[in-house]
Amino acid sequence: MSANVLSGHARLADLQLAQRDRAQEHTERVAADNREHRLRPAEDARTDAAERRITELRTKAADQRDGVIAVVKHRVATRPDG
Repeated sequence: MSANVLSGHARLADLQLAQRDRAQEHTERVAADNREHRLRPAEDARTDAAERRITELRTKAADQRDGVIAVVKHRVATRPDG
């Protein structure tokens, strides 16, 4: 075989190897993206649950505060000297 044919085969082998490398990198990127997308709903659910709990605690605190304010107002209004 001539040197040109051998260098052509070597060039073709290099191109095929480069294509396989790009395909492998793409496969790995897609797998990583898929993992991230699978995990995101679980993370969102945890965040939502935490935010919901905060809202519940704030609502409960506000209700308790309003109850205390109502009791104090009632006591002030019904005092014999008030």
